[in-house]
Amino acid sequence: MIKNLSLLLICTLLLACNEKQRVDLAQLTFTEKASDVINYDDRYAGGVNNVDAPYSFALQASHSSSFSFNGLKIDSAEIIFQLRSDKIRTDTSLYQGTATVNQEHVANAPELRKLYVKFQSDSVIYAYRLGLKTKTLQSAVLKELIKLYGPGTKNPNTDNGLYWNVKARHLFVFYAPDYHWLIVANNTHLYKNCFWDSSTGNIDFGGCDIKAYQKFLTAK
Repeated sequence: MIKNLSLLLICTLLLACNEKQRVDLAQLTFTEKASDVINYDDRYAGGVNNVDAPYSFALQASHSSSFSFNGLKIDSAEIIFQLRSDKIRTDTSLYQGTATVNQEHVANAPELRKLYVKFQSDSVIYAYRLGLKTKTLQSAVLKELIKLYGPGTKNPNTDNGLYWNVKARHLFVFYAPDYHWLIVANNTHLYKNCFWDSSTGNIDFGGCDIKAYQKFLTAK
């Protein structure tokens, strides 16, 4: 009996040691460089994605098991990190119509740096988007959001969306299960009164001037 228990303990310890360490997305401070957060064992692509991550350099992976959210393990995750890029934000020649995805595979740090140069991108993450593919994951993430930020405000543009303006941490947080996304953005360099995304619609944080906001988005 003791021998069996010892073997069980050893197996448990080996599994714990072999489990890959995860990055907790809820703990990001948005001072992190993307290269310090991503795991190149995941398959990343970087560049333009104005469908899911407009006005930014999008660095994304599917089927990643490198992340958690407030301790909640997320397997086979779809994740998009957004980095500031004035070129992508203002250069209309990069877009073919309204829906453009133009990305290149990123296998290592040198390849990522080449894309930074190509798209004149910052290296620091300012936002991320976590895919919420299943009802189970949506429910689990919502529980963690409420623990972190409280009950949230109903998004009037969607059936089940909520949002938070976390002023103490300079965060906009958007729970958009109708479109299968959680969006978290540091708003230090964002427009403070409005936010628009295809998954959220236009959010008015108070005194939103939509024309001024649209001008801000593409200002050089």
